[in-house]
Amino acid sequence: ASDWSLSSVHLASNWSLSSVYLASNWSFSSVYLASNWRLSSVYLASNWSLSSVHLASNWSLSSVYLASNWSLYSVHLTSNWSASSVHLASNWSLSSVRLASNWSLSSVHLASNWSLSSVHLASNWSL
Repeated sequence: ASDWSLSSVHLASNWSLSSVYLASNWSFSSVYLASNWRLSSVYLASNWSLSSVHLASNWSLSSVYLASNWSLYSVHLTSNWSASSVHLASNWSLSSVRLASNWSLSSVHLASNWSLSSVHLASNWSL
């Protein structure tokens, strides 16, 4: 529910989750995901924030739905990372993305007032 906070999440290898539904005013500082991590879908309501995400190899995500006023400070993605689709509503911001080799994303749907400060892409990246 609303006004939920968590300082950090550390997930080991071979971790799976079918869906995540986050209500408004939800925040946590960091997420560390080890190899072979899978998530089918993420639904994020308004006023959601995350400081950093560290994703190891062989990470997959089927879809992300982000509501308004969503912010993310940084994303660090290692090799063999994939996401099928991202749907971003208005007033969405991301400060930086660092993507290693063999990263792919099938589609991105961006609404109004979307900003991205920087993207660092290694080899074999596709969108």
